Amino acid sequence: MRAVIIEDEAVFRQMLAMALGRVRGLQVAGSFGEGKAGLDFCLKTKPNLLVVDLYLPGMHGLDVIKAVRAQLPDTRSWS
Repeated sequence: MRAVIIEDEAVFRQMLAMALGRVRGLQVAGSFGEGKAGLDFCLKTKPNLLVVDLYLPGMHGLDVIKAVRAQLPDTRSWS
């Protein structure tokens, strides 16, 4: 199972990556500080799980979730 983290606070993003990295069977495939780059990566790599902050620079987290759900309906999101 692969996860992507989109969180603009670097320290919190790193803590999430460390915590998720300890979950057996889960790999953090990417982590991003802004919505558009994270969305582009998700659409290319098709992760199983998306962890996204709602308030991101450039693109709101809900817009990221809507775009992922529209194109990758099997990806689960957590905000």
